[in-house]
Amino acid sequence: LLTVWDPATTYEIQIVYDNKTQFNSTYRTLPNDPDTPLTIAMGGDVGSESIAQAVTAALYDYNPDVAIVGGDVAYDNALQTCWYSWDEFFWMFEKLGNKLGKVLPIVAGVGNHDVGFDAGGPLTIDKENPPHYLKFMPQHLKPAAQDVVGNDWVTAVPNFNERRTYFHHKIGSAMFLSLDSDYVHEYSGLQMEYLQNVSDQYPDSIKFAYYHVPTYPCCVNLKDTSQKA
Repeated sequence: LLTVWDPATTYEIQIVYDNKTQFNSTYRTLPNDPDTPLTIAMGGDVGSESIAQAVTAALYDYNPDVAIVGGDVAYDNALQTCWYSWDEFFWMFEKLGNKLGKVLPIVAGVGNHDVGFDAGGPLTIDKENPPHYLKFMPQHLKPAAQDVVGNDWVTAVPNFNERRTYFHHKIGSAMFLSLDSDYVHEYSGLQMEYLQNVSDQYPDSIKFAYYHVPTYPCCVNLKDTSQKA
């Protein structure tokens, strides 16, 4: 985990493996001035098919500072053999970053296809060998002790069994809260307590909550408890 970053600063990034340079790019940290305008690209149900590639490529015209995906990121259905779905997803954004001349940070909420709800069977999460969504994209710092409601954090990458499907990011003057649409966690209980605690910690921030399925969606039969997609 890289922690020594200055705001509004461009860093050169070089990844070397086996004495060979594998990747070169730059990364621009976000400003800490709440009055500085930021451009945020927000969407969901991405995958890597031709329409996804076209939409991702079109982001170049807007030069976004951050990309937020509201669930169903790579469409691997939490199948361990479908790692290539993530390769293709990241490849799209790598191409965009190469054209922009920078690495674009991605914040990714959870959708049913990320945790295996449509993988042919009941939803289960192996905390020691979780879906690739949780492996490849830890979205929060390591929680202190057994904290699960957003009160205390350690500046470190969380272990697999500590990674959550609900989290928050402060971007500029706004707080973005990513929630779980009842796949791993219900809206009530821990997730509701977490939402309240984070809101209390940042009383002056504008708050945006995003999640894969609304609480009262227009395309789901609310009487059918099996419909969560």
